[in-house]
Amino acid sequence: MNTGASDSVRRVILCVLAAGIFVASAPAMAASNEETSLGYNSPETVGEAQGILKYLGHLRAGTFKRGVVDAATRGALLGFQSTHSLRPTGRVDGETMTQLLQHRPATGGKPLVLKGVQFDTGSAQLRPASLPDLDRVARSLKQNPLVVIGIAGHADSTGPSAVNKRLSMARAAAVRDYLIGQGVPPSRLEIRGYGSRRPVADNDTRMGRAENRRVEMEQFS
Repeated sequence: MNTGASDSVRRVILCVLAAGIFVASAPAMAASNEETSLGYNSPETVGEAQGILKYLGHLRAGTFKRGVVDAATRGALLGFQSTHSLRPTGRVDGETMTQLLQHRPATGGKPLVLKGVQFDTGSAQLRPASLPDLDRVARSLKQNPLVVIGIAGHADSTGPSAVNKRLSMARAAAVRDYLIGQGVPPSRLEIRGYGSRRPVADNDTRMGRAENRRVEMEQFS
């Protein structure tokens, strides 16, 4: 990290999917960019995007339903995407959300899960289906040279703590190395491995463990 960066530098954190056991079928592995971007359309993520669009003046209060990509929200997204030379999808996709987070007011907020980035069980190798999301992150970072990214791994509680720690760090490194390969300078990337120490759901259930194996992006002031 460059500690001498100016106060205008925006920091984004990607928490890397750390113990994923999602089993993708062949069609899922070949999912299109459009299908991958659908992972951003949870009510929480859409609501976060709407809040930033409203803050920037693209979306007026009282004209939209929170958490829903309605007509007003699509129009605001298209306007934002046009302003920042993004693909005009009218959706909350990875590239658009990465850009939006750079304009969020400097307050704490919930991380954004990058649901398209996945790993096989016990592996630090990126799945082919993960690459479109990371390509969009890399493209946005190259368009915004002041953004610094921290990459941190999170795991569920399956397996020994030491193994989860090493695996989460290795997966963080895999994301870092991919972004470097796409032209992002190494000096703008840092990695962390948290293992299973920071769960966001119940590790006693299959659904909870799946939620704890996650990728997140978060901006810090």
